[in-house]
Amino acid sequence: MKNKELNLQQTKQFAIGMAKDAAKIAMKTFGKVHEYRSKESKEQLVSQVDIDSENLIKSRILERFPDHAILAEESGNNKKDSEYLWIIDPIDGTRNYLHGHPTFGISIALAKDKKVVLGVVYFPVYDWMFTAVKGNGAELNGRKIKVSDRTTDNDTLGCYGCDFHRQKDEQMAVLSRYVDLIRKVRIEGAATFGFCLVANGTYDAYIQRFLKPWDYAASCLIIEEAGGKVTDYKGTPWTIEMENLIASNGRFHDKLLKVVR
Repeated sequence: MKNKELNLQQTKQFAIGMAKDAAKIAMKTFGKVHEYRSKESKEQLVSQVDIDSENLIKSRILERFPDHAILAEESGNNKKDSEYLWIIDPIDGTRNYLHGHPTFGISIALAKDKKVVLGVVYFPVYDWMFTAVKGNGAELNGRKIKVSDRTTDNDTLGCYGCDFHRQKDEQMAVLSRYVDLIRKVRIEGAATFGFCLVANGTYDAYIQRFLKPWDYAASCLIIEEAGGKVTDYKGTPWTIEMENLIASNGRFHDKLLKVVR
C-alpha cells in the first residue's frame, strides 16, 4: 500500500524520543532484574523490560503511523501491507542488561520498500545517541561521525559477534583468522554496539553470524552514512534479509571476506 511521504528529519526526532523513553524504562531496573525466561533457542533471553520497551515503541508508532508495518524482536511482524516498515530491537544485548553490563542499546530503524532510510540507536548508560538519515550522513549526539581510515598496516581494532553454542568450531576458526589479520579483537555481546563503534571510528571492523534484522538494520545504515561498508560473507551489499554480516571502514574489506571464507 502506498503511504504518505515522510519528512525523515522530523521522523528521526520522533524515533529519538521513542528511544529515550524506552531507555527510561530500561534504566529504572538496570542491574535489578532477576526474573526472565529463555526463548526457543535457549541461548536468548527475554525479560518484562524487553516487552515493556517494545510495547512503548510500537504504541507510539501505531498512534502516529497507524498504517505502517512493524517488525519487532519480541512480537514479530504485524504484517500490514505498507511500503514503510519499522524494525525494532527494544533491548539489544539483553544478557548484558540482565547482568548489569552497560553495553546494551535500543535500536529503531525505518525501511521504505525494504531499504533502510532511517536509523536510531541509543546506548543509555553511555548516553550515546547514534542516528542516520539516508543520504544525510551519520551523527553521534548531534555531531557528524566518520569511520576510521586505518588499514591492517596500522594499529587496527576489531569487534567480533558470536554465539559459540552454534557451529562453535567454525566460529572459532574465523575468530582465529580475524585475530591474525588485525591482532586486537573485542567481543561486546551486543551487535548494535559493535556496528555503531565501527561507524564512529572506534572499531575498524565487525564480523557476526546468525543475525536478525532488528540486530543491525539501524546501525548498518549508520555505518554506511559514516562512510563505511557492510556486506554479507560473500561480499554482497547488505539488506534486511541477511544473517551473516561484515562491517568495516572499507579499507581492507576484501581481506575480511577472506577471513570468513
